[in-house]
Amino acid sequence: MGLKKLNAMLGTGVLAALAFTGCDEQPVAPAEKSIEPNEPVGANPIRFREQALEGTDSVTGERTIRDPQTGETYLLNPNRKLMTAGPSGTALSKVGANIRSQVDRSGHLETRWYECASPTPTNHNTVSCQVEPGFLVVGGGAYADYGTGSGALLTESRPLDWNLNTWVASSKDHMRSCLHTLHVYVIGMRLKKSDGTYMSDYDLWNYSYMDTKTGSISSYPQSVVTAIYPIVTGGGARTNWSGAGNLLIRSAYLGSQWAGQGRDLSVVDRTTVTSYIISFKRSIPGVGNFAVNSISQSVNTPANFVGTAASSISSGSVLTGLGVDLNPNNLAVPPARFLIGIRPEFIGGYAFAVGYNKDHVVATPGTMTVQAIGLSL
Repeated sequence: MGLKKLNAMLGTGVLAALAFTGCDEQPVAPAEKSIEPNEPVGANPIRFREQALEGTDSVTGERTIRDPQTGETYLLNPNRKLMTAGPSGTALSKVGANIRSQVDRSGHLETRWYECASPTPTNHNTVSCQVEPGFLVVGGGAYADYGTGSGALLTESRPLDWNLNTWVASSKDHMRSCLHTLHVYVIGMRLKKSDGTYMSDYDLWNYSYMDTKTGSISSYPQSVVTAIYPIVTGGGARTNWSGAGNLLIRSAYLGSQWAGQGRDLSVVDRTTVTSYIISFKRSIPGVGNFAVNSISQSVNTPANFVGTAASSISSGSVLTGLGVDLNPNNLAVPPARFLIGIRPEFIGGYAFAVGYNKDHVVATPGTMTVQAIGLSL
């Protein structure tokens, strides 16, 4: 199932939205960061964390990386590619290539998109994708491609850790067997200084912070994490399920916060959800001051259909973050619609955040809100 062409080309800097239904490297040493005057007095931006561990799968021989905080192991950079530009205005397939690189209006802020994909279809996928040296992770996404099967759904899409060089995601079938492929997308950023040289990723890292918050146990677990620094570029969420499955329904941008929510279905699986947020100091010496913008779009989808919505960013900005919410009305019992994917796409000459959702087992209509976060100097 691919996106339809835009009915008309959109002017620079306006909201773009569409909807349709159908079936279908090296560890970095921790460092202390100074706190800006407008940051909370209690903020403690000193980072000490066990490093993610790289290894090799004993059966397949594939490279892996393990998150010591969750215990989850991910395939490391399977089928990794730096995305290349497709024909302007051409509709993209679910596994299509996107844009290679974007530069903001100042010419000093550059982002690149990377895609990794699980090598063979399985019932449960865990994949990680890394940026190039010199770039820092500012956002990312994932997409579960189940073809004509019964459906596969996301359980997490988020930065791996404070090093900000890796994005991870997981997907699973639920109640009905469905082999599928998981695509993971990571957005990396680098900055050019006024003297024409690029900041190292380590120097840029010292102006960044990734924070997390885990909520309480529930069938519909929620959590909200607040950024330490004022410039939020992106975030993610993870359901910490261990039973039949608790599925991701929210990974949403709230200005200075990021919210996550999960939901079980048919079989009770009470668990927690963890939210992740990436933020930067507003001013970068020798480069300039960051400015953030965000645009959202909501779409209603009837029962028994896949829903899609897309949102673009303001003129002169680059896309850094992707938010999505399948419970925008914050109902106590969320609708039984679940996240297939939230990913960056290039449509008609513009960068979009695109979300995909579906009902599953139980026919349910619902609303999805998709958010695009833009950054500029």
